[in-house]
Amino acid sequence: MLNIKEFIFLIVWLFFFKISFSQSFKEVNDFFPENGYVPDSTTAIKIAEAVWLPIYGKGIYKNKPFNVELIGDTIWHVYGSTKKSYYEINEKGDTIALHLTSGGIPHIWLRKSDTKIIKVIHSK
Repeated sequence: MLNIKEFIFLIVWLFFFKISFSQSFKEVNDFFPENGYVPDSTTAIKIAEAVWLPIYGKGIYKNKPFNVELIGDTIWHVYGSTKKSYYEINEKGDTIALHLTSGGIPHIWLRKSDTKIIKVIHSK
């Protein structure tokens, strides 16, 4: 059984341990990059690819190059490119093939400050 002095010592010790632990944990986890965790378009594209690949597969690479817009200095919008339809013409000027692209493009909106994914879609 604890006597009163031991009990008070234990309570005081636990109180200071809690404060000390809280402060050290806070200091370690308070790092915040000045330009956010997604500071540039290159980083935004890498995150977009990492999210799209398990969802849509390697077909996303048909939509390269990827486009990036920074909306209001807070949200990155990354989206694929559409390839236009085109004709292939031989030396005589005859049309020998028509290439059509189909399908939509992937889109993702990411918060610049903390990488939160706002929305992911694939247009039609």
